[in-house]
Amino acid sequence: MRREQRVVLTIAVLASFVSFLDGTVVNVALPAIAGDLGGGLSTQQWVVDAYLVTLGAFILVAGSLSDVLGRVVVLRIGLVGFAVASVAI
Repeated sequence: MRREQRVVLTIAVLASFVSFLDGTVVNVALPAIAGDLGGGLSTQQWVVDAYLVTLGAFILVAGSLSDVLGRVVVLRIGLVGFAVASVAI
């Protein structure tokens, strides 16, 4: 494997890790979310479903934008947007 291929693979793995980490944070926060919103298990299911539908929509849009703008630009925008939103939350 060439150096460039290793760099691309490393970046792809790290970007996937960020998404996995965010999903883990949502699942860990479910008891606190249920405590704040009430509603029990059904509320927790709605929170997870809303998160997954939103994530899926963003992934589809990012895929289309990467065809137009380029993969590197969209990945950078996505990571910066994710970092800003995480800090704001």
